[in-house]
Parts: sequence; C-alpha cells; structure tokens
Amino acid sequence: MNKDFIKKKVIEYFEKIDNNLDKIHKGEEKYQLLYKLIYSLLRKDLEATDKSLQKKQNIIQNKIPYKFWIMWWQGISKAPIIVQKNIKSLQKLFGEENVTIIDKYNYTRYTDINPTLLKRFNDGRISVTSWSDIVRFNILKVNGGYWIDSTVAISATFKEYFLKLNNQKFFTLSISNDNNAHRYISYSKWALWFLGGVKNFELFVYMDKFYEVYFSNHHESIDYFLTDDAISYYYSTHKSFKEYCKQNEKNWKPYLWMNSFNTANDNKNLIDSFNKELKYSVQKITYKYDSKLLDNPQNFISFLLEKKW
Repeated sequence: MNKDFIKKKVIEYFEKIDNNLDKIHKGEEKYQLLYKLIYSLLRKDLEATDKSLQKKQNIIQNKIPYKFWIMWWQGISKAPIIVQKNIKSLQKLFGEENVTIIDKYNYTRYTDINPTLLKRFNDGRISVTSWSDIVRFNILKVNGGYWIDSTVAISATFKEYFLKLNNQKFFTLSISNDNNAHRYISYSKWALWFLGGVKNFELFVYMDKFYEVYFSNHHESIDYFLTDDAISYYYSTHKSFKEYCKQNEKNWKPYLWMNSFNTANDNKNLIDSFNKELKYSVQKITYKYDSKLLDNPQNFISFLLEKKW
C-alpha cells in the first residue's frame, strides 16, 4: 500500500466526517482543519512549483481570445445525448468556427503537455479526471480562450453580458452568497468548469507546472479535488489572482437545472429563467442522473432530452 493511497483515504475519511457534521450544524471551522491538512500534505509540491516559476511569463494578449474549448475525451459521437445536445447549443451560440471540441485524437494539435505526464496517464498513474485538468490548463496556457465543460449550458442572456466585458485577462464564475461555499476549498471563488484567460495567464502557467511537479513525485492524486487544492493555495498567495476572482463575482445560480431534474410541470419557468435572468444564464448539468426519472415524461430532465433549449 503506497503513501499516496493512505493520504487519499485519510482525506476522504475527514471529508466524510465534516460533511455529516455539517448536516447537523453548519460551520466552516471543521472544514478549515481539513484544508490545513490538505495544504500540509501538498506543501512540498506547492513550494517546489513556486520555486520553479520565479521568472514570470510574458503576457502578450490584451484580452481573452474569442475561442472556446470543450472536451469529450472519447469523441463527441461517444458522448451521452444530453452532452451532444448541449455542445450543439454552444456551437450555435458562439459560432461553430469558434468552438473546438477536444478529444484523444486531436488534443496534441493544441497542447505542449510534458511527455512524462502523457506516459503516466497511459500507464494508469494519472486518472481521466486529473488528465482532463492537465489538458484544460495546458490548452489555456498555450492558446488562451475559454474552457467550458461539456455539461455547462449557456444562454444568449449570458452571451450579451459576456460581450460587454472589455479587456479582461481572466474570467470565471465566482459565486457570491453561496451558503455552502465553506464545504469546498474553492469557497466558490472560481469554477473549473467555466474559466478563461489570455495566453500564458499566471494561473494557467502555475497549474501546468504544478502537475509536472506533483506527478513526478506521486503515484496518484491524493484528493479528488487536487486541482482546486492547488488553486486555493495559489489564491491565498497571489493577491492579483484574488482580485481577478473578485472582479468576476456575482450572485450566480448555476445549479437550478440540475437540482430540478425531477421537477415536473415547471419546464417553462425553468427555461424562462435560463433565457431571461443573468444569474440563471449559466447552468451546470450532468449526464449522471437516475434513469428512473425518465419514466415521467413531465420531469425536467425528460424535457431537456426531448426539446431544444
């Protein structure tokens, strides 16, 4: 049994305890102890990353390029129906020519990922989840643009707002007034599933190097939220990144749809909120739903699978 596996199990154990206690009494103190534990276990890797990046990269883009990156590793034809529908919707919204679908067949055209990381992925030492994050940050570092998870639905209302954001070097969905933010090491200050920036933006360079350092020293991720763990450290030590997140902070409500999959006869209101209200204009959905929900054709998930949105 390797040390990384033991560390992973320790983190999972305390996460489970904290989540159960939080149902009884909400509070961030118990989570703060967990986050301190995670930082201590990652300290050497984070400090090594800092040391290797003492020289700053030059940023040559004044604003984020109008290009959008979406990944389905096996190829879009292998994606679930709800994912295929959503990707088509995003292509229509932003222009098919501006949306690049990344998969295992074409990712090398857009990346310069360290070959050692690829070898470890192929050897099974890096999970598909971690590999997705590695590709995400490398693509953004090399090209700039916006990464949108394949399960993120976006409406024209958001696009209208988005086009008014001038000369930004970084964008993410930073959620204010999230009552459950303390349960996540990100505190909802960023969303991995929707973020963008200029080529060589400081966070992208940092994370690209962090993966190289981490996976040269470890056999597996010690935490499912490893990427958020590293960004949280970066957030706490880089004032400029903290300011970028604050600039993007709004009262976003991106889980309305996902929390309503089993809601019946409210489809029009859910779609109208998405199309008309900015705070609902970005929705994080999932293809991992209970198939029994489809037994009721009035459920919202049934509607999403059958109709255009």
